[in-house]
Amino acid sequence: MDRRGLTTEPSKPNTPLIRNIARRLAELLPGVADVPVIRSWAGVVEQAPDYLPIIDILDCPSNYVCCHASAHGFGISPATGKVVSDLVLYGESSIDISGLAGPIFRR
Repeated sequence: MDRRGLTTEPSKPNTPLIRNIARRLAELLPGVADVPVIRSWAGVVEQAPDYLPIIDILDCPSNYVCCHASAHGFGISPATGKVVSDLVLYGESSIDISGLAGPIFRR
């Protein structure tokens, strides 16, 4: 394993952004300056304007929609799982999701 730490050039990932973040982190928390960068992640993080998930059943074609909120996603994921399983199994949920349906953004 490469153990060069945050203040040196990481072998992987080797991007200017990761190097700058690592350098800044080492400035703020000197104790982590020698901690190796093992991996990083980059991708699209989606969220609705109100930071809540969009949960809905489309009429045509008949599909379930669950666009999870990145901002609150981990905290409310148990409730989201319950709602989606109810929708799939029973076509409705005991939890009110009227404020989470897609049409709220079509107004």
